[in-house]
Amino acid sequence: SFGFDVSANGTFGKGYLRSDELTKNRSSLTDYDNHLTDRMDDAIYSLNTNLYYDVNDRNKLALNLNYYHLYKDEHIDGQTAITGNPMPDITKTLTRHETIQRDDEWNASLNYTRMFGEEARHKLLVMADLSASRYPVKDYLSYDNYDTADQLLSQEDYYYLNKNPYTIASTEIRSQWNWQKGGSLMAGAKFSHSEKKNDFTGQTLLQDAWQDMTERNYKLNYKEDLQATYLKYECSQKTWDMTAGIRAEYNKASAEGYDFSYHHFDLFPSVYFSYHPVD
Repeated sequence: SFGFDVSANGTFGKGYLRSDELTKNRSSLTDYDNHLTDRMDDAIYSLNTNLYYDVNDRNKLALNLNYYHLYKDEHIDGQTAITGNPMPDITKTLTRHETIQRDDEWNASLNYTRMFGEEARHKLLVMADLSASRYPVKDYLSYDNYDTADQLLSQEDYYYLNKNPYTIASTEIRSQWNWQKGGSLMAGAKFSHSEKKNDFTGQTLLQDAWQDMTERNYKLNYKEDLQATYLKYECSQKTWDMTAGIRAEYNKASAEGYDFSYHHFDLFPSVYFSYHPVD
């Protein structure tokens, strides 16, 4: 048999905000009177689907696909009046700031289940997952500075681009044996790889040409691998319950371009026991 479902949703908005702020600097007797208007347009929507296929009574497949999208465009326009004693050289600053964010995320998950043994009491589960995201953020900033005669003294223009993509891939194999009187035993193994990047670039406008701000730019590429195995036993009787298990993990991580790397092996044993007398 085959089945599926599809769902989608989204929100779209337009926002407007006005903010008045007065900041005083007591050490230099300087006042900053800020008036800002903030307008933000955004769109968020997602699409999700689930596919099911039962090969027979003992073998089943399930697939989930999901896509998420976010887009935000924010504009901030402001004026700052500067007064003080002594009077500063810059008495007014006009500010323009635009931030554009776009986030695209993809997720896929595949599950295979096989029932085996007498009366299909035991189960084998195989899972595979993949997640990825692309999340660039762009910032445009501009400052126009004026003197007491309302003459333009200087202009500052900046552009920042920050990229934050990530990828996570994992797979897990799990088998569970269930006995009517002897409890259940579960054994499994999991493998995963994740990668996270952070690429920041800054530029400033000098003599009508954009120039890199090398002192602020950086790149980071972080990678991590995980291998784990686990074993768990559960048993429930009339007057007591017990759960015992152990998990072993090996983790390795590094960051390209930085003096950073580590790897370690850990064991996590656990035992739980409860006793409940019969009335």
